[in-house]
Amino acid sequence: MIDNEVVLEALRVLCSEGLTSTQSQGFNVCSAVADVSGGAVLQASWQASWSPKLGNEILDPRFNYDFSNLKDTEKYYRGGEEYKRPCGWQRFALKVLDKYEDNTWLGNMNRETESVPGEWPVSYHGTQEQYVKAITEENYKPGPRQLYGQGVYSTPDIKIAKDFATGFSWKGQKYKTVFQNRINPKYREICNSGKYWLVPIKDKRTTQEIVNKAIRPYGLLVIKV
Repeated sequence: MIDNEVVLEALRVLCSEGLTSTQSQGFNVCSAVADVSGGAVLQASWQASWSPKLGNEILDPRFNYDFSNLKDTEKYYRGGEEYKRPCGWQRFALKVLDKYEDNTWLGNMNRETESVPGEWPVSYHGTQEQYVKAITEENYKPGPRQLYGQGVYSTPDIKIAKDFATGFSWKGQKYKTVFQNRINPKYREICNSGKYWLVPIKDKRTTQEIVNKAIRPYGLLVIKV
């Protein structure tokens, strides 16, 4: 089982662009851009020094879940669409409960196979290791890759997201990490036979307003590789 130290290291790496633990002790502000699968970026603005306390403040262990030894034998649905659970990964929940106008988009607190009214489908968003990495309260922003149009890209398939995941090492073991999101189907376009989901952003001045309505990260997934 992946312990909390590994999760905090994943957060540190994402925030501090891969600085070593010694180097990151003097790191004050993470304000960077990360290019990701299909053409979105993740903008960071943590106005605080990195520390385990900072990481713990954005995590919500009540909703962690260990998928590492699971294999699905039946189909699951979230937001009325098939939910390809991240089997093989561990999910560490981000603190998003009561962050928005309501919690309907998250569904219920149980893990039934069926979805509930008003919840959003699940997608995954992987960052590429060669780019700057970041987690943020500002969520996602559109980036330069525009294969199917400008906007925020994610995928309902964890296997696709894994190819774009951020890699890091901790105590001799290698890991990858991706974001787990809920995406509002009202603002989503389906691309490449469903492999990618796009939230179009046509006017960058409205980016923050759109992403708050359309795609919300709620979990950090970590896997040994």
